Amino acid sequence: MLHRFIVLVVSLAVVPLETKHKVCVTSVQGYAAGLATILLLCAFVETSVIWVSMRGTVIYTEPRACMPHFVYGRLGRISFYLARLPSV
Repeated sequence: MLHRFIVLVVSLAVVPLETKHKVCVTSVQGYAAGLATILLLCAFVETSVIWVSMRGTVIYTEPRACMPHFVYGRLGRISFYLARLPSV
């Protein structure tokens, strides 16, 4: 996932704005910036889930008490994206 983010950032920096298709380039850069933001947010959420799930032991599950909140948050995010999908 990190390499995708790096490719997006490099492509945003490399594409020049001084072309005759400035509107297209600006639109593509806007979409790429949005995609980079979504990738960073997804990486943060996945890292949080991994970090929380590694806490505690098999018998001592108290440190993982907030895990259902992360799972339901991910489910809500996926539901939002799927609900928005037909409108795109």
